[in-house]
Amino acid sequence: MAPHVDKLERRLSALEAVQETSWILSSVRSRTALADLALDAMLRASNARAAVLALIDADDGLLRPVAASPGYRELLEVLSESALESLRTVQAVEKRQLTRRSLRPSPQESYLHRLAARDIRGVCNVPLAARRRCPGVILLLYDSGRALGSDATRPLLTLARQVAVALRNLALYEQLKESHSRAETRLTAMMESARILSDTTEPGAVVQSILAQTRRIFDCEAGWIILLARDGRSIDAAAHLCPDGTVDTEGPEELHAISRWAVETGVPYLVRNPEQHAHFCEDLAAELHAPVRSALCVPLAFGDAVLGTIELVNKRDGPFSNDDIETITAFASQAVLIVKNALLLQETKELAIRDPLTGLYNRRHLMDTLDREMARRRRYGSDVSLIMIDVDDFKRINDAHGHAAGDAVLEMLADVFSRSIRDVDVAARMGGDEFAILLPSTNLEGSIEVAKRLQMLAKDATPTGPAEGLSVSVSQGVAEAGRSDALDGSALLIEADLALYEAKASGTGLIAAHGTGIVDAARVPPELAAEGLPVGAA
Repeated sequence: MAPHVDKLERRLSALEAVQETSWILSSVRSRTALADLALDAMLRASNARAAVLALIDADDGLLRPVAASPGYRELLEVLSESALESLRTVQAVEKRQLTRRSLRPSPQESYLHRLAARDIRGVCNVPLAARRRCPGVILLLYDSGRALGSDATRPLLTLARQVAVALRNLALYEQLKESHSRAETRLTAMMESARILSDTTEPGAVVQSILAQTRRIFDCEAGWIILLARDGRSIDAAAHLCPDGTVDTEGPEELHAISRWAVETGVPYLVRNPEQHAHFCEDLAAELHAPVRSALCVPLAFGDAVLGTIELVNKRDGPFSNDDIETITAFASQAVLIVKNALLLQETKELAIRDPLTGLYNRRHLMDTLDREMARRRRYGSDVSLIMIDVDDFKRINDAHGHAAGDAVLEMLADVFSRSIRDVDVAARMGGDEFAILLPSTNLEGSIEVAKRLQMLAKDATPTGPAEGLSVSVSQGVAEAGRSDALDGSALLIEADLALYEAKASGTGLIAAHGTGIVDAARVPPELAAEGLPVGAA
């Protein structure tokens, strides 16, 4: 009678353990607490001496012991991967069936001697099976080889199923928590980025700042942001996110294939599998000198116009996802407003310093630049020269052919001047038919040679439109700050003006230098006209 009573008591204890544990497992939010609770419940539901939890490793798919009941922590080392396989634990997981085994120590299996030293004689493998999934197993270790009867297996399997469900719920909870944390981090970064970007106004600086802020949201190996020119095809400004995390202005020579797609369609493009998107990865890989694992490109769209693109390559924590598309698209819609404002501000500034007819700089901008160059000369002793230019008989052109013809002549000359000087030089329309060219780091001899070349190019130029067929010549006055007492821009301008007056008083198509007089402009060396660089430039 006593054995029967003992069996009923053990079964009742097992059922109580299952009932008490079920609602607790559903509320556990810690993997360690869940393991301890599961092992304690298993011990209560059986007459085992110890219990060990083994789970399938997500990285390599192997079954590994992760927790043991108090006092038996060393079993985690004893039950190595080979030991678990020898104990048929893997079979219990694969077939999702409870298995038993009596342990007989042998010289070939040293771990059995270590188990025997703790009076372990038998093992029961209870699979954590729920529906079609089995994330692991609980090993019940006994001091007797036949300690577990068949009537006790149902409560253990029920309890194991609850543990499996709790593990699944905990994994989902951790994923949601991580996703929420990542979304919160990205939202904070986007809000901070909007504040930083709003303080930047120059388009080149804007693209660099946008890319730097993008890196705060996405940890990727490389990236580009590209602004298109007015033609919608060529690149106007760009920034490059380097693998070391720095941002520079080295953009691609032409749009990558993935950017061309985004510009033409106005929709994002996502590369998850490079082999299926080889066409969109070849130029990216060549630019990176590394393989492309994943890539994402979104257009910077403002209304119906695409102003540029953002390209991101090789996110470090895995391939780009649809969630990443939503995040970067939201960021791009924010960034494009900053870009548009910067472009409008730049255009407004350009209009303020440009002559509307010729597109050259106006008098105000030239004088501001001249004053800066004169200040640099006073500090460093660098050369500064100025050429004043006047169109010969311009009033006769207006009177005989109309003001439209006069405007055509001015536009033609402005094009000649702007194409014939260096990037550091400044060509400006001073008003009416007068032009000026500022030549930094250029002495008097060099500026005279520039004037000769401009004289020849103006004479050979062919006006179009209302001025077609007209022959045009210009008079020029040259002055160098080092050859005079000029201390500021206004004084140097007066000297160049006086030289121009001397040239016009002596005829047409002549050049005069301040302090030197009329310069022979009849012959310009061919090599000088071809090179387009001032002689005597520093």
